[in-house]
Amino acid sequence: MHEIEIEFRNARSYRSWIDKSRTTGYIRIIKRIKFSTFITLCRDTYLKLDRSLDLSRQIIIYIPRSLYDLMSRNVQEFITFCQSCTDVKIELSVR
Repeated sequence: MHEIEIEFRNARSYRSWIDKSRTTGYIRIIKRIKFSTFITLCRDTYLKLDRSLDLSRQIIIYIPRSLYDLMSRNVQEFITFCQSCTDVKIELSVR
């Protein structure tokens, strides 16, 4: 991890960190988590992003294909909702 990255949540099921130089938040889902945990991760990542800069902020969510198949409808609906209510671009990366 570089000096410009700040890891602020780490568990067996997920990890989230901020790249301050790019004002980008990252969430990596490793194992299945509750939907409420997913919402909390997105909220905490959004709140950690530095809003004092005029750069465009974004959150990138990495999720394994096997988990996406289980969570796809809820996750996609939530991301669409967040993008309509906030000034953050949210990208879902299924691998």
